[in-house]
Amino acid sequence: MEIEFFVPLKKIPTVTHQDKIISVKNSKPIIFDSHNLKEAKEIFKTGLISHIPGKMLNAPIGVELIWCFPLEKNKVDGDYYTKKRDVDNLAKAFIDQMTKLKFWKDDSHVSKLVSEKRYNSICGVYVKGYEL
Repeated sequence: MEIEFFVPLKKIPTVTHQDKIISVKNSKPIIFDSHNLKEAKEIFKTGLISHIPGKMLNAPIGVELIWCFPLEKNKVDGDYYTKKRDVDNLAKAFIDQMTKLKFWKDDSHVSKLVSEKRYNSICGVYVKGYEL
């Protein structure tokens, strides 16, 4: 089984999965998502909802993500984007949302991940998922 789609975004969130807040309650540390990370996850969720497959992908799973950043001066569609954020950190929050939305049973089932950052005339994320 294979899925393939594009999630258009006004802007790719710059926050990553590691954007956490640490607090202490009853002398114990508590770690939770920052407000910006919660917003980013909601943006991803909203974009992904209409693409939830009728049947979950079965392990092992391969996922390809192409993060399409807005064109800048002297850049053309397909040029690599080399600014922050790190491509692996962008992927983590996105993959987590796909797991929550039941694209597959558990994110540990994703055995192959290809994640790229490129310039494009349309901002968003190209997604391809498939059973290996």
